[in-house]
Amino acid sequence: MDLTDFQKDLRRDMIAVAKSHSGVIFYGELGRHHGIDGDDEYNFNKLANEIGTVSEYEHEHGRPLLSVVVVRKDTVEPGLGFFKLAKALGIMKVTWKSETNRLKFYAEEHRRVKDYWSSKP
Repeated sequence: MDLTDFQKDLRRDMIAVAKSHSGVIFYGELGRHHGIDGDDEYNFNKLANEIGTVSEYEHEHGRPLLSVVVVRKDTVEPGLGFFKLAKALGIMKVTWKSETNRLKFYAEEHRRVKDYWSSKP
């Protein structure tokens, strides 16, 4: 799989977030950085699909799911699409429908992403 220029730009920014102190960015903030403005469902889904493609690319290259750094403002965790993708890729071994499972997986995958990218120049 090859990434589009837009997806490469998203990936670059998501890597910078993974290396940052906070390690998270809100969907809306990331979208605005890339010309996707508005919190409506169309724009959210457009951005979420692009972010998901970046995570699939990362998975294909043996890296953790980079999209874990992009979180919802209301829950400060990734959207359900993140967990569904992790389950579909065989990374999340338990059901994504349980909030406890989601929170545990989120914490583990976030740590993996932070550890991986903090060791890279």
